[in-house]
Amino acid sequence: DDEDDEEEEEPEILIVGVGSEVAEAAAALLVRLVGHEWATKFCLPFSKDGLSKGTVSGKHLSSLHPDVKRDRAGVGGGGRVAAAERIQLHFLVGSGCFDASALALLTRYSQHDVDHMAVTPLPLKTKAQMQQQLLQQQGLGKKKKKKKKVKLPVQDVQVTVPAGGLM
Repeated sequence: DDEDDEEEEEPEILIVGVGSEVAEAAAALLVRLVGHEWATKFCLPFSKDGLSKGTVSGKHLSSLHPDVKRDRAGVGGGGRVAAAERIQLHFLVGSGCFDASALALLTRYSQHDVDHMAVTPLPLKTKAQMQQQLLQQQGLGKKKKKKKKVKLPVQDVQVTVPAGGLM
């Protein structure tokens, strides 16, 4: 049989979101930004979908922070916000941890695009989604569609050659 099988890959489905390790690191960042008491009173623990149970205000990020007197540059001067890792901050903003006054402070001190983070949530991925993405990355979860390539038969062709031959 003169048939060659050619495999055509279907486009992968991009699973948007983060794993629980990012949520845990984001929770630790929240505690650093507002203090343990405010973080657990208003935001933590996150729901199974990664949403905050409430919001903290700009005052929780500044004057009400328990370390405001010990770390004036970090708390009052925005140093802790400025040092926040992008993906963790994005998770916190997207989960709804901050009210408008807190978002204003984050925007003022962060080097990241907080406004973009506020309109593009970064939800938690389920365990099943994470396993599927891992399989896709390893090339095991891709569905392949076989496409047959058929060769056409060669037809006999008569060619007339001049008496002097081909040059």
